[in-house]
Amino acid sequence: MQAETPVPTLTRVINLRVGEVPMAVTIPREEEAEATLRAAAKELNHLLDEYRSQYDLTTIEALTYAAIHLGRDKYRLLQQQEHADYEGRLAKLSRDLDQALDGLSTQSSHRDNT
Repeated sequence: MQAETPVPTLTRVINLRVGEVPMAVTIPREEEAEATLRAAAKELNHLLDEYRSQYDLTTIEALTYAAIHLGRDKYRLLQQQEHADYEGRLAKLSRDLDQALDGLSTQSSHRDNT
């Protein structure tokens, strides 16, 4: 009987703190996943500290304000992305139209010369 080869783990656990809550989070093994979550936790903690320093809030209230803040930021980013997509499409349509008009003027000048 052969011993089974262990399958490499595709996930790992990292420890984060959000507010006063320590968290064990299972993430994919890629370094980018850890860096992203740590940056997100840092940003959230910064927002919580900011709201707590400005207002007399409970942890739940501060988390609620931070959630609204982050939701607003996400909405703005989605709007910017959507507008960037439209701007890119309009720029391409403008180039295509310019090329088509150049082609028409070239054809017209060839006809006029014959």
